[in-house]
Parts: sequence; C-alpha cells; structure tokens
Amino acid sequence: MSAFRLTLAALLLPAGTALLLAVGGCSNPGGGAGDRASLPYQIYVGNEGSGDVTILDGITRKKVGAIPVGQGPRGIQASPDGRYLYVALSGVDDIAVIDLEARRKLRTIRIGADPDEIAVSPDGTRLFVSNGKAETVTAVNAATGSVERVIPVSGEPRGIRFTPDARLVYVACEVGGEVAVLDADDGHVRERFAVGRRPRSVAFSPDGARAIILSESTGELLLLDTQSGSVRAAVRLPQGSRPTDVAVRRDGRRIFVTNGRAGTVTVHDPSGALLRVIRVGPRPWGLALSPDQKVLYVANGPSNEVSVVDLSNYREIDRIAVGQGPRGVAAARTPDRNP
Repeated sequence: MSAFRLTLAALLLPAGTALLLAVGGCSNPGGGAGDRASLPYQIYVGNEGSGDVTILDGITRKKVGAIPVGQGPRGIQASPDGRYLYVALSGVDDIAVIDLEARRKLRTIRIGADPDEIAVSPDGTRLFVSNGKAETVTAVNAATGSVERVIPVSGEPRGIRFTPDARLVYVACEVGGEVAVLDADDGHVRERFAVGRRPRSVAFSPDGARAIILSESTGELLLLDTQSGSVRAAVRLPQGSRPTDVAVRRDGRRIFVTNGRAGTVTVHDPSGALLRVIRVGPRPWGLALSPDQKVLYVANGPSNEVSVVDLSNYREIDRIAVGQGPRGVAAARTPDRNP
C-alpha cells in the first residue's frame, strides 16, 4: 500500500483503527522475520537410532525425504544460506556435510571423540564442534572442511554457540561445571565462568548481554551476565524437568526450553520467569523455531515423532513420525532444487 493510500485510509477510519492499520503494515510480532515469513521452509531432524536425517515440509507438515548420514547423529545445524546441513556423528567421530539441494551427503570430516553439538558462525564460514569424550572443541573451515585447530576445554563439553556478534564461542562443559569462552578468531580460551550445576546447553539474548544456560542435572535455567560472568538468576523449572535444549525468539522476548523426562516445553520471558508449560511428546530433546518464529518443532526421542507447537496459542497441533530416536532439529528455507 502506498503512503498516500495509507494516509487517506487513516483519514477515513476511526482513530484507533487507523493506528492499527499503520502499525500492522510495518510490524512483525513474530520477531522481525520480515519477508522470511512468506518463504517456504523445511525442518531437518537428526535420528540418532536410525542414522539418518528426516526432511519435513514446514508448510504442509509432511515428510518429504530422508538422508542416510551415519552412526549416531546428534547436533544438527543448517548453514545461514540454507544450502548445507552439518550433522555431528557421535558414533564415528565425524561431521557429515549434507547438500540440501541435492539431498545427499557431500563428505565427512573427522573431528574428535564423541562430537555432540555444532555452532555455525553467522557468516557460515566456520564451524565449532564440541567433543564430549575428548574434552575438546574442534574449529573447522566450512568451505574446505579442513580442521583449523583443536582446543582443550574441561570435562564433557556439550552445548556450544557463537555470540550474536560472532566474536566469541561459549561452550557448556558438563563435568567441568563451567562455561568456557573461546576467541572465535584464534581459538584461545579467554574466560572460564564457573557456574556449577552441570551446564548442558547455551543460547543468547539478541544483544549478547545474557547467556541462557541449562542445567540438566538440577533442572534450572541460568541467566549469565556475559560481561562479569556471574549468574544473575537461577530459575527452577517445573518438578521433574531435565532440560536439554533452548531456543530464543529472534526479538528476545520469549525463551523456549525442552524438559526431557517431564515431557514438556516451558516458555519464559527474558528474566527467566515461567509463562507457560506446553505438554509435548515423551522426553523432548532438540527444538527449532520456524523462520517466521510462529511454530516450534520439538524432537520426542522415545516416540520417534516431532511435536509441532503453534506459538499463537502455545498448543501442540500435530505430531509427525520421523526416524528412530530423533534428537537434533534445525530449520532452514527450502533450497531451490530446480534452478
């Protein structure tokens, strides 16, 4: 709608209606997705038991393919441009690189013992991989597949994530009870934040001021001040929760946590306060937000399904059968298979 027509409509409508029209034409309550909201997308689910990745159409919620990847897929991440998928194969100590347009495995990269999670830099050029049993992080050149460095950290590194400005990489080390902060350029350990509580996963507020850390063993959500390294809040999750994965809405106003044995996803505000508890399938593990931030996809390991949660009303609206033992989930725009 042109500016002239919008102004004319505003003059002809009651004041309150005109305001809603003006705001509705430019806002995006789903978190600033912009034109990404109208693009088709796909959901990728790593199945630890069957050694493959299930592809789901995000619009129809139908299974559209499966790609064999190798033994024990865990962490799974798409490249920012949606062309590639990176899958940590804990059973063979590799990363599988998947061409999403061709739907085939391009290559594997030898990483280290027990690769668990993968962080992809915002520009897609670098991968950092946590290796649980090796107690290391491996930095990889995404274009060439070459290992650039192997960085020792403390016991059982699991969750790993780039900061929003891409300058640092945070690693949650379960046995070590700390979060290691790595320099994204040279890999050296810049800080070690002692948090205790066996930290499992990590995410960030959009401004990078807070890290959201999950403790699977104590059932807590921790808010870490990234400047001081101090825990600003420790939020006890509902009884029986064993949190495993966390996602933050693009605008930072909602935090989503899978709670393992509790069979739920909890929804929190930026302070960590509990807003809602959503019942999903048994033992939910990984989760991913759709590109338009309107739908949440949750892997339910024992039932071999993915729960689909409508975030307009915070209700599970579907369960989709996938492979055996689904664990990691990633979302990306649908690749153009017919250029």
